[in-house]
Amino acid sequence: MKSLENLTLTRVYSAVTPEHRTGLRRHVERRNSYAISFSFGGRIEYRHGDDVIISDEGSVIIHPMGACYDFRCTRAGAFGVINFFTAHFFTEKFIKVELDTAPVKRRFAEIKAALSTGGSHHLVMALTYEMLEYICRFREEGSEILRSAKRALLDGFTRADFSVSELAATVHVSESYLRRVFADELGISPKKALMAARISHAKQLLSEGNLPIARVAEACGFSGVYHFSRAFRSETGQAPSEFRRLSKESARLVGWQM
Repeated sequence: MKSLENLTLTRVYSAVTPEHRTGLRRHVERRNSYAISFSFGGRIEYRHGDDVIISDEGSVIIHPMGACYDFRCTRAGAFGVINFFTAHFFTEKFIKVELDTAPVKRRFAEIKAALSTGGSHHLVMALTYEMLEYICRFREEGSEILRSAKRALLDGFTRADFSVSELAATVHVSESYLRRVFADELGISPKKALMAARISHAKQLLSEGNLPIARVAEACGFSGVYHFSRAFRSETGQAPSEFRRLSKESARLVGWQM
């Protein structure tokens, strides 16, 4: 699979500005090209498998070729869409990038004008590559923020006072921007990622040692046994003590079979 950064375009065949009314619903069966789309004020909700992708002001969406999906317009408005083909398959999922769309809109207007007036193939391709380069810069920034946030989360999750607000401050972004980065890259919230790290560590401690439950709770960043037990049961469907017992029974069974 080719990355967005190393994409080779073969043809840019249309740049259109459809307007959708609130409540419009459509199903797309095997999209016949890739596309870049963005909002001029409207809002669309795409559903692709288990993924929900929101197109609104402040973001660009890359549509995968061959995808089957549904969309619903939740706020009336116009959308810019550039349809294109590539030399190689590069994604089967929608890609959303948060950015300032003003430069994208300017390039879109130039691409649309070039296509409508029979502009040269090379001009259209050059303008589209410039747009993709701009989009990639913001995507790389989001990925770097995510990498930094992951490191900070692993360093801090064992502290009971470690919070999403501290995580955002550590990587020098707002909480709302951090939530968007996590949602776009991982499909979960920072709060969910923090809980997942704590529960994963708790599972390890419960299955490998004999620490009292209260000590496990403390070592995993929970403020007390009650909070830990509720969270652990919610995430795993088992109480911590039950998980420990079943883990040890499973380990003994494996040892006996060997």
